[in-house]
Amino acid sequence: MKRLFGALIIVVGIMLTLIGLAGLFRPERVAEILGFALTNSEATGQIRAIFGGHHLAMGAVCIFAVVRQRLELLLPIGLIEAFILVGRGLAALNGEIGQSAVIPTVIEVFVTALLLTISLRAMKR
Repeated sequence: MKRLFGALIIVVGIMLTLIGLAGLFRPERVAEILGFALTNSEATGQIRAIFGGHHLAMGAVCIFAVVRQRLELLLPIGLIEAFILVGRGLAALNGEIGQSAVIPTVIEVFVTALLLTISLRAMKR
């Protein structure tokens, strides 16, 4: 079971790292996939910094936590994902969410549950 969870976290880490790299190096493409346009260079810079850098760091921490067997380090990443879901919930309440958010939301629910469960179990040991 430990190997399965470790493998799942590595997959999550790789996924987050790839999203981060895409945000850093292809911000226009990321914005297009997310369904919005970058209207100026400042918007592009924001995608690079916040979306790219943030996701790259989250992915690196996930991979580091598994490699170093410090699974409690997954707690902040799980909390970030949980608050992303809070943001999605607020967006839904305000009618600011569309079909393009369904798949990311499902993935975020899974990732949040996985990371929080594993990190909290690790902290109890």
